[in-house]
Amino acid sequence: MLLDEHQNFSGEDYRKLLRDRLRSRDHYVQKYGVSHIIGYATPAVDLQEPGATKWGWPAWNHVMSLLIATQSHLASSFVPSHRPGMQFMTRYSRFIWARDIRAVPAQMAGQNVQVKSGEELWWKRLVYQRKTASGRDVIIHLVRIPPTPKVDYAWADEPSLLKGVEVTMNAPGERLSAAQSCRAYHYEEPQQVVQQDMRPKTSGSRVTVSVPPFRYHTMLVLRFTASGDTRNR
Repeated sequence: MLLDEHQNFSGEDYRKLLRDRLRSRDHYVQKYGVSHIIGYATPAVDLQEPGATKWGWPAWNHVMSLLIATQSHLASSFVPSHRPGMQFMTRYSRFIWARDIRAVPAQMAGQNVQVKSGEELWWKRLVYQRKTASGRDVIIHLVRIPPTPKVDYAWADEPSLLKGVEVTMNAPGERLSAAQSCRAYHYEEPQQVVQQDMRPKTSGSRVTVSVPPFRYHTMLVLRFTASGDTRNR
């Protein structure tokens, strides 16, 4: 276990935060199998009153999206704006922190995965896979780029839902047996993770899924089996 002392995200450049988390992930988590914790980060918002920003809901959800997608743990005093990300981490820890979750090199991800979106997303270095008894799971994190360059807990406007995203993967010799999208709940929704099945379209060795709308981050889990394996049919 490694603790990266980090007292506050306020004012931190989001792109730098992503670069730093990726560097730590590649060295500590992927190379040595160490659990990487960042903290103890102060919430930087009123612990009692939500205020106009709802406990810094937009900024904290952007930060938590980056931590989830880079296999990071957070240590901090709790505020309600942490709950969606913390709940997501707990529910899907098997697909985030397990030792057999391996990062796919960005070049390989770019060759085999295509993301069609109306806006730029962070994803190429946020693709993982794990071996299964009958094939593999491919885990793709789609992270929306925040509207402010730096973490700003005074920013009150939430992004509108991103719709119409499609992900296509080239998987010769494999069959997609299951495809699910998983995301944290939005402020106006019941306090439960949202998991949805996606129905793929297949063309030769390429499979395409339409991603359900999301506001900050979504994680896709694509389960592939070898074409000759019939166990999951």
